[in-house]
Amino acid sequence: SGGGASGNGPSFSLAGRDALSLPKPAYPGNEQGVIVVAVTVDKYGKVTNAEPGVQGTNTYNPDLMKAAREAALKARFNADPKAAAFQKGTITYRFVLD
Repeated sequence: SGGGASGNGPSFSLAGRDALSLPKPAYPGNEQGVIVVAVTVDKYGKVTNAEPGVQGTNTYNPDLMKAAREAALKARFNADPKAAAFQKGTITYRFVLD
């Protein structure tokens, strides 16, 4: 399906892939919002590039952007030997104050 969890946890959109590890970002500061990170994933499921702040993002707080990017780079997806060398998708992080 390529979809992730809902609620306060991270969710993702990456066709034909399952998340093996989708770490939650560190939560610096006291601002909330949504940051969407464009990711590039290789056929082995490793995130090779992460660019926060794409369409759907509603805060551009630099600390949250950095935390989202760092978490996205640690995400892992299932390997797919039939996949393209690099596949593009997104990971969405929701920063919510408790």
